[in-house]
Amino acid sequence: MKRFLYYLIAGILVIALGVFMILNPESFANAAIIVFAVYLIADGLRSTYNFFRYKKLARAFGITLSAKSIIDVILGIVILALALNNPESALTTLVYVIAAAFFVDAAIDLVFWIIARKYDAPASSLGIEIIYSIAIGVLLCLFPVVIGKVGVYVIAGLVLIIGTSLVSYSFHVLSVARMVKKLKGNAKEAIAEFEESI
Repeated sequence: MKRFLYYLIAGILVIALGVFMILNPESFANAAIIVFAVYLIADGLRSTYNFFRYKKLARAFGITLSAKSIIDVILGIVILALALNNPESALTTLVYVIAAAFFVDAAIDLVFWIIARKYDAPASSLGIEIIYSIAIGVLLCLFPVVIGKVGVYVIAGLVLIIGTSLVSYSFHVLSVARMVKKLKGNAKEAIAEFEESI
């Protein structure tokens, strides 16, 4: 019964989140931007800590890792400031942030691609990833409003599907629990009849 209630409550909360996302896409985007900015800052600080803690890592990736750490922290602080100062344009800002992340990823992959080519290591997958990252970043920059709204609605739809699935699964858990309880009762009766017949 506890599992039934857990899945039922979780499903209802997820459905409520999906409805909130549909009704308030700007508020959801603002919250998502703040969470993403905090993540970037934390990831940048963690990378900086690892850079100084693990000397072999610092020697292997050197400037690339420290540059990524610094970019993450600075980007996180800028995004956080934008989200807190201008919440009305949160959705567009979120799309531009994602585009910037694709461009930064492409730049870092380009550095790794150059290093890999220098040492005759296989690098074709990095080249494809660079092209992919740049193409997605350009598309995001060209159509930020449309992609932002469609993206929020798609994510909201997925959240609603997940919530509905959790509610449905909760009733499945309840029916299985009832079936097991009934089988236990039937088993006890069968055992009692068997013992009487002996």
